[in-house]
Amino acid sequence: MATQTKMFCELTDLKNEAGVEALFVDRLLNALDYPDHKVKRKESIDQITIGRGSKKENYKPDYVLLDSANEPIIVIDAKAPDENPEDYHYQVSSYALYLNQKYANKNPVRYVIVTNAHKFIVYPWDSETPIFYLQFEEFQERNEKWLDLRANLSYLAFNQINSTKDIFKFEKPELTALIKKFNDVHNLIRKKDSLSPTDAFYEFSKIMFIKIREDANIHKVLRERDPAKEDFVFSTNWIDGQSRVEANPFDTILFRHVRDELELKIQKGEKKRIFETGEILDLKASTIYEIVRELQNFDLYGIDEDLNGRMFETFLNATVRGKELGQFFTPRSVVHYMVETAPIRIYSDPDKKIDENIPYMLDGCCGSGGFLIDAMAFASRKVDELHNLSSSKKEEYKKAIQNRHLYGVDSNEKIARIARLNMYLHGDGGSKIFKADSLDKHFTIDPGVNNEEREGILELQKILDGDTKIQFDVILTNPPFSISYKEKDANEKRILEQYTIAKKSGKISASENSNVLFIERYKDVLKNATKKSEKDGNDTKEENAGELLTIIDDTVLNGEKSQKYRNYISENFIIVQVVSLPFNTFFRAQANIKTSMIHLRRKRKGDTQGDIFMAITNNIGHDDHQKDTPSRDNLKIVAKYFHEWQKTGKRISEIIHNEDKDEPLGCPLQIFTVPPEELNKKRFDAFYYSPELKEAKRQIISSYEAGEIDLKKGSEFRVVRVIKKRELPDYQSKRFKYFEIGNVTIDGTIVSHIEDGFENLPTRGRLKVQENDVLFAKNNSSRGTTVIIPSWFSGNLVTTGFIGIRPKDYDEALILWSILESEFFRKQVYYLSITASQPEVRDNIFKNEMLIPYPKTETQRTEIIEKAKLVDKAKMDLQIALNETKDKIRAMLFK
Repeated sequence: MATQTKMFCELTDLKNEAGVEALFVDRLLNALDYPDHKVKRKESIDQITIGRGSKKENYKPDYVLLDSANEPIIVIDAKAPDENPEDYHYQVSSYALYLNQKYANKNPVRYVIVTNAHKFIVYPWDSETPIFYLQFEEFQERNEKWLDLRANLSYLAFNQINSTKDIFKFEKPELTALIKKFNDVHNLIRKKDSLSPTDAFYEFSKIMFIKIREDANIHKVLRERDPAKEDFVFSTNWIDGQSRVEANPFDTILFRHVRDELELKIQKGEKKRIFETGEILDLKASTIYEIVRELQNFDLYGIDEDLNGRMFETFLNATVRGKELGQFFTPRSVVHYMVETAPIRIYSDPDKKIDENIPYMLDGCCGSGGFLIDAMAFASRKVDELHNLSSSKKEEYKKAIQNRHLYGVDSNEKIARIARLNMYLHGDGGSKIFKADSLDKHFTIDPGVNNEEREGILELQKILDGDTKIQFDVILTNPPFSISYKEKDANEKRILEQYTIAKKSGKISASENSNVLFIERYKDVLKNATKKSEKDGNDTKEENAGELLTIIDDTVLNGEKSQKYRNYISENFIIVQVVSLPFNTFFRAQANIKTSMIHLRRKRKGDTQGDIFMAITNNIGHDDHQKDTPSRDNLKIVAKYFHEWQKTGKRISEIIHNEDKDEPLGCPLQIFTVPPEELNKKRFDAFYYSPELKEAKRQIISSYEAGEIDLKKGSEFRVVRVIKKRELPDYQSKRFKYFEIGNVTIDGTIVSHIEDGFENLPTRGRLKVQENDVLFAKNNSSRGTTVIIPSWFSGNLVTTGFIGIRPKDYDEALILWSILESEFFRKQVYYLSITASQPEVRDNIFKNEMLIPYPKTETQRTEIIEKAKLVDKAKMDLQIALNETKDKIRAMLFK
């Protein structure tokens, strides 16, 4: 492969950033027809201060391009050939934001570009997903990627609005505006056609299929001539013209054409079914007309790579509850991170067939195909980096990736078809997307299944477990959390019987969640490589085992009843990385569940666990209020550390204070490694190994070793026990006061309570307290709520959401209350809590894991007690006032 392009310069000429600017970028801008007076260079560009985490830096890009109205449209930064341009996306995107903020109700800057000449990467200004990614050698006159870039980013393309404004408005949308429009269209479909969310999205996907095809056709026209109004087929103008002869021309002409075109490919065995034979666009003609009117002026050509996630999140995450759908759809930033850190390695070994140089990738619950589409784009970029391959050979590799190396399965027929449609739009016809239950190892075919689906299941059987079995190199997935298989259901029992992980002492479990079953299912189909002593000269080659990257709820990683799952993981896998995701990760799916991404490598004989890469993130691109916060997304930083760790193997321990103080469940970004000897088999969650907690403990232990304080464990105190089941009859027919965590202020004032017969109180009212008992909320979300039981509540009940400590006397109660109120104790509650839906500290964790720094001298104790008495007196005065007010109100109401 030649190391030069006829268009600009030789790659060997580019020695530094100045060379990239003068010999590559300047000539590129000339080729894109930008006049000199429309190119602002660094010396005439304003400098700004931008932040990244806790750091600040002064910055200005190398170029700002202007349109015919002298408004900024593109920001470009050139980097030295040895720098990675992807590491500097945050700079150009920050500068684009700065420029756009100067314009009210308008964002003129559409794109940002970073290049070192080796790579030329174009992003929408408000997105982190590239829309163009060109290698140096692809800048050739007839190269299709260059032609696409020119069609979208040339000076003529940007002033296309002016050249077509008299006939048809047609311009690139901002992604934020497009998402809003998608949401509007979704509401329109639901309102006018009363469809379920899945059905609404399925019908909308048909319209988007046509939209993207027609926008591509317009760009073909733009390369040859100025378009006419009639060229804009996706328009109300076209529908109006055709409606003279067809009642619903969008369906009977446009949709029928693409449906029949795909049918021919299905008959030839080239593609799997997306649409039924004779299927219609099942929306009212008036609904279709309104949708077209909403979308016709958007030019979607060139940005469809990100549409998959945007459309799916807009149409399903916002409307379908996780419990109803049985799965959660993965935020784009998490998908990108998992794909970027997966071992998607492309080789160019000439002694091997192309298929042997490309990994096989699978998602067994693929939804709309988000992981597969992202993996396809990533693998294609890796092909572009193989400089010893010719352009034609690179295309062969890419076709192989698209059509033979990406496999997806989904049990929902319409969702599987949407995945095929999305794959088709991204270069693959979905020929390897199957409709089946991935968890059924026996591939049961239900009676009445049509021949196409039957053939698909039989094909999948051969791929996963049959004669033509593929050993998958990479699995990227987010299995459904909430689908439970129960032993009492005959069909579900049949599934459970197939799984070792669902059995104990030969008996199957009463129930298992699908996400843990998938761990075993994926282990079965991952590449089962053995260590090899295959000599190649003086080198010994080792074949790579398959790797699984999956989202998992934290209960699997730390729950007391989930130990068998952790044992299974330890026995069958090497843990590569665990990344804790923020509590708000799935808020958009209306799911309040704590999750992590775990990366596992199938264990070979003789393999032992090494260091584990871990991270605790506080933001993945949106906040607690579901507002987009792309500049705060931690995952790009984490990915950089992960790749560096893979290269060097050096141990890491970083605490980056970029948390938002307004997010109560947030914490600093933490990136670190855990040596195998420190791995607790009971805890695989990153929180347990938090560097912030470790540092806080180190300081406390240092004070203890210096003789400044005493250090105790929870087991050294008398913990108030929960009422036993056998004791319940003793409480029947008796009246008790009762309060919950929500009845207590953060400073421990009991602001309300109820009083009723024991049998009428909540079943969690099982903690009987006495005067001076000290309580702390064990739930992570309520950490810091502590109470000293006053005399008027002695002998009554509180929720088991508290852990109670029974002190010797009032003075010790004040000391304990002060300790439990401390920031150190709160951190322990935060990081040591377990389970996913309501993480909390259990009694055994308090007794065995938590450290209690205790005053050592009488002077220390006296000082703490005196300060605590002042606070407690203020609380008691408030408590008395509250109770007196309530008594007066009660007397007025019931006199």
